Amino acid sequence: MSRLTFQLGLDRFCWEPGRLRRARLGLIAHPASVDGGGVHAALRLRQTFGKKLGALFGPEHGFYGRGGAGEEISDTWHAAWKLPIYSLYGDHRKPTAQM
Repeated sequence: MSRLTFQLGLDRFCWEPGRLRRARLGLIAHPASVDGGGVHAALRLRQTFGKKLGALFGPEHGFYGRGGAGEEISDTWHAAWKLPIYSLYGDHRKPTAQM
């Protein structure tokens, strides 16, 4: 019987960081956004791509998962990384060009 190998997209994406030499990255994530080792996607991208990670975005319940069902979430700031966290469950439902 053959074994199937499963790899999360985040793990595969972070495998080749050189392909994004000039890119700036934004991440839509919530608390369950983790890689195969359980490391949060924001931390993994920060470790792999450093300052290329320019903004974080939170869907329903917010980036930190603290909002209730259907609750509007305000934009905030990641204090340790000095990154904006834009809510996509408040005034906007998708990132704008300015974000």
